[in-house]
Amino acid sequence: MNAPRTATVIVARSAKDQQARAAERWLNEIVRLASESPGFVRSEVQPPGPDHPNEWVVVYEFRTRDELDAWLSSSVRSEMVAREPDIFLGHPREQVLAARNLEHSVTAVASFRLASLEPDSPRGVLDAQTVEAAFVAEYDRLHSVVSRFPGFLRCEYHPATQGVQDEEIIVFTFADRPSLDGWLGSEERKTTLERIRPLLKDDRTLNIVGGFAGWFDTQSDRPVKTWKSAALILLALYPTALAVGYVRDLALPDLSGPVATLIGNAGGVAILSWFVMPPLTRRLALWLRS
Repeated sequence: MNAPRTATVIVARSAKDQQARAAERWLNEIVRLASESPGFVRSEVQPPGPDHPNEWVVVYEFRTRDELDAWLSSSVRSEMVAREPDIFLGHPREQVLAARNLEHSVTAVASFRLASLEPDSPRGVLDAQTVEAAFVAEYDRLHSVVSRFPGFLRCEYHPATQGVQDEEIIVFTFADRPSLDGWLGSEERKTTLERIRPLLKDDRTLNIVGGFAGWFDTQSDRPVKTWKSAALILLALYPTALAVGYVRDLALPDLSGPVATLIGNAGGVAILSWFVMPPLTRRLALWLRS
């Protein structure tokens, strides 16, 4: 019988110049609060070093994923985060390891086209750098909010690149579809979308792909590590979503937003399920099993 696995989350933070001691005190305090939460096993605060220069790394380990989620979504932690002093740069990077039930994880890919990047934009008088900076600031705020939702696993931002991709891409991953739906239907998300609406040329698009278990049948009794499956999904999902969107816009440029999103979802899932993931997972089976 396999030994039960604990659930671990790793959080990385970058402190501002001359704020190392304040950052250490604040991180030790939040670790102390975590130690009082049910299921707590251990924690560790690692100062910047050769393996993670300029970053403080905090490791929390709990007996079960449910107990870890309870701490991450607790009012105690939320209040502590809300009172976070102005000593850190950007938003935290969080990675959940050895977690249970990730075979049902769901990924949503949202794309946004900024108004100032379009020559014919009615808001073209805005400076492109100003609009991009405002969008990045909104993403930082969004990440801070969504990371507190139950079932949240990760959120990644891929900025537009001239000549390669015209849209800003944000990828969300949740432990299961109900958790993702909780975020998609939340007032916090609606407020965020209202704030960024003036920065956009047209409606955003959202593609949801979930239930990846069948993609990682490596003929092994060992589950694929979470970070490996997430990396491989992103490697396949990101270019597929861009390609499907590009072809859809060329072939059917006048589609309404909901219909375009439906076609994009159906095309992306079909391509990933039958053409991309099977050969990719076979080719990388040894790496996935290791």
